[in-house]
Amino acid sequence: MNKILLLTLMAILALTASAYDFMVNGLAYKYLNGQSGSELQVTYTVYGSSSNYRGLTTANIPSSVTYNGTTYSVTSIGDYAFYGCSGLTSATIGNSVTSIGYCAFAYCSGLTSVSIPNSVTSIGDGAFYGCSGLASVTIPNLVTSIGATAFADCTGLTSVTIPNSVTEIGHRAFQGCSGLTSVTIGNLVASIGWGAFNGCSGLTSVTIPNSVTSIGKEAFSYCRGLAEIRSKIVDIGNVTLGSDVFYLVPTYSCTIKVPYGTAAAYRNANQWKSFSNINDAILIPSGTVGDLNCDNVVNGEDVNIMVGQIIRQTRYDDDDGAADLNGDGVVNGIDLHEMINIILGI
Repeated sequence: MNKILLLTLMAILALTASAYDFMVNGLAYKYLNGQSGSELQVTYTVYGSSSNYRGLTTANIPSSVTYNGTTYSVTSIGDYAFYGCSGLTSATIGNSVTSIGYCAFAYCSGLTSVSIPNSVTSIGDGAFYGCSGLASVTIPNLVTSIGATAFADCTGLTSVTIPNSVTEIGHRAFQGCSGLTSVTIGNLVASIGWGAFNGCSGLTSVTIPNSVTSIGKEAFSYCRGLAEIRSKIVDIGNVTLGSDVFYLVPTYSCTIKVPYGTAAAYRNANQWKSFSNINDAILIPSGTVGDLNCDNVVNGEDVNIMVGQIIRQTRYDDDDGAADLNGDGVVNGIDLHEMINIILGI
């Protein structure tokens, strides 16, 4: 047994010793394709040790590094690279980096700002887990997936906009972000993972796009402050819901705004029907300007809705400005004229 334990310890030490290939300006790098390759990964110095980048307050991750006369491109931040660097306050990431690894900045509790370049396409599981000092983050327009627990327990985070490039939000991605007040989810997200926003007690508003086909178990549970949900989902019957999606959300006071003509379906849909205030609104989930009833075509029915808006006979919330075709802040005869031109193809 002791021999097995000794061999295990030796294997761990060997992995630790080979964690990086060289250091430049205080950061450790590892060859991704051997020394003859062209790409590098930023990695840790000593895994699981408090000596990992001891005293580092600012991390400037460059786009390229020159070592022994050869210039390499820095394309990724490795798993656990800055794990537990509680003294780290800011991080700037070069525009050649495409991925941020598993727990790369986890428990960097002093991190207040991070600049993620547009080159990044994936944010790994737990990448910023427990970064309680992080107040804001901009997710680049090429990111396609946000990993599980990627921003969980980032209690200082106040707002997040998830770009249209993202198709999947991992389970518990923003769990426990109690400072988060508003979330806008991009128009390509198909799946909101299990417990994705669980425990975001300060969250007051969320916008869900029409692209969503599944919402995981407890996705918005314990979001006790939710006052408004703008759901752009037109066919709510085709959306798969996990259990307790809205557990302990104040369904008696939270208002649900849904695409024009779909309120009745929401009032009969599993879990959604528990909300007291479900209202038709003018939204544009299809992206078609003037398509006020979300049937993917602009026709006489949309004209009738706009006339109702103009004469205030059947007034609906229009947070998207869908009826304001000329963008002047009011809905009037000019917008009606624009809509007729669309129908006529003028």
